[in-house]
Amino acid sequence: MANEKVYQLELLPCFGGEHVPSPTEQLLSRRVAALEERLEQMKLSRRVLLRLLDRAESDRKVEVGNLRLENQRLKKQNQALANSLWAKNSQIVRLKMNINEADYQ
Repeated sequence: MANEKVYQLELLPCFGGEHVPSPTEQLLSRRVAALEERLEQMKLSRRVLLRLLDRAESDRKVEVGNLRLENQRLKKQNQALANSLWAKNSQIVRLKMNINEADYQ
């Protein structure tokens, strides 16, 4: 393909009249127009897809940020619950020790 030579030929009207495109030229012209239209549609589709991708990425970043904040909140809540349980268990142990001491006296 790289070594192919491309020749551009100019079609000249015969006998001074206007050039009438041949059926092959008409077919090729329609094909080129259709391909150009498809190319424009593909460019538009690409732009739309890139915008959707950007929006999805932005939404994902927001969601990750929200999840991180929720995770931090839950860690603090879990730590508070753990501290509360530790305090209650300590209180229970002290009360049991007091009861055991009272039983021995």
